[in-house]
Amino acid sequence: MNENDKFIRSAISNFGIVQQQQYEKGVKKYGAPFNPDHFNQREVSAHAFEELADLLVYVSGMAEKLNKQEQKINKLETSLKLVRNEALREFPDRERINKLYRSALFLTDVHML
Repeated sequence: MNENDKFIRSAISNFGIVQQQQYEKGVKKYGAPFNPDHFNQREVSAHAFEELADLLVYVSGMAEKLNKQEQKINKLETSLKLVRNEALREFPDRERINKLYRSALFLTDVHML
């Protein structure tokens, strides 16, 4: 099994868990599971549009948070480069400075996940 298979299996598993939680939430809220026969086509369509609108809000929020995180990481990487360049001018141990710099960049990559 490769990494993509693990991701897909995990996504399917998580979806199943969330789906079960939503089912239970709906039964608790409405007293019964969703039954399309209890609604006309317009009502089912309206519910779907409401859910889609909520999804758009959540995805937009995620995108905004990702953009802010990327901006912070870019600023951090720029600052690291400035500090590295200053250290290279001031201290003779270039190999150690470059090693520390690569370690710091690795940490920014880890936080990008």
